[in-house]
Amino acid sequence: MEIWITFILVLVVFAAGDPDRHLSGYGPPLAIGFVVFVNLNLSINLSGGGMNPTRSFGPAVVMNSWQDHWIYWVGPMIGAIAAALIYNYVFAQRVYTKIAKTSYDLNHDDVKAKKSGSVHSQEKINMDIQ
Repeated sequence: MEIWITFILVLVVFAAGDPDRHLSGYGPPLAIGFVVFVNLNLSINLSGGGMNPTRSFGPAVVMNSWQDHWIYWVGPMIGAIAAALIYNYVFAQRVYTKIAKTSYDLNHDDVKAKKSGSVHSQEKINMDIQ
C-alpha cells in the first residue's frame, strides 16, 4: 500500500510541477492536496498512510515500535522511483519529442537558407529580434 500511495502522490507532484504543462493558479496545489487527502483516507486504516518515511519515523521513535518499520522506508522509495521513471519515460516523453522536432525544424530551416543563398538565416533573424 505504501508503494502505491507514494507512487500516485509523486506522479501528481511531477505533473503539477511540470513547467511544460503550463498549469497555474490554484490547480497544482489543489491537485496535490486532493491526492494527499484521498491517499490518507484510503490507506490510514490499512497501513497508517505514511507516504513519507519521516512521517512514519516520528511515531516510531515516540512509541519505540520498530516492528515492520522497514516497509515505511522501502515502500515510498520504490513508489517514488517508479513514479519518476514512468513520468519521465511515458508522460513527459511528448515534451522531449516536441523539443527535438522544434530543434530539427530550426536547424533544417537554417540549412535551407544557407543552400539557397538567403541573407536571412536563422542566426541573423535571431540577432535582429534581440
